[in-house]
Amino acid sequence: MMTDNPETLAELLKDSIFINAVNMAERRQLKERIVRIAEKWSAQSDIIRKHSLNHD
Repeated sequence: MMTDNPETLAELLKDSIFINAVNMAERRQLKERIVRIAEKWSAQSDIIRKHSLNHD
């Protein structure tokens, strides 16, 4: 969609900036969630490892 209307171009730019900001926030939240899951898995694997060492 091409337009020479400055108001339309300004709206498109504003929408694009907003969408980009939302995407950045969603990516940050996803990264934080992945880190929390990885930390939980790491802690669980440490517990399993210690438990298995005690039974050798």
